[in-house]
Amino acid sequence: MTAKVWKLINTLTKSQVKTHSYPNKLLNPINSLHTGNPEKMANVFNDYFVTVGKHNANSIPPPSALNIL
Repeated sequence: MTAKVWKLINTLTKSQVKTHSYPNKLLNPINSLHTGNPEKMANVFNDYFVTVGKHNANSIPPPSALNIL
């Protein structure tokens, strides 16, 4: 692409106001308490993402239960 095309693309995309919105509180699914502390919020997300794979893997039935062998 030419420089003029990129200049036009940049002009069009930069005209949009980009705002970010973040939650100011988070519900901890383990103890059902709300927290507004950023460190505790980060820990809630971390706890979820480090355990989601294990929880999902545990919900998959073994091949013998699927009658495919």
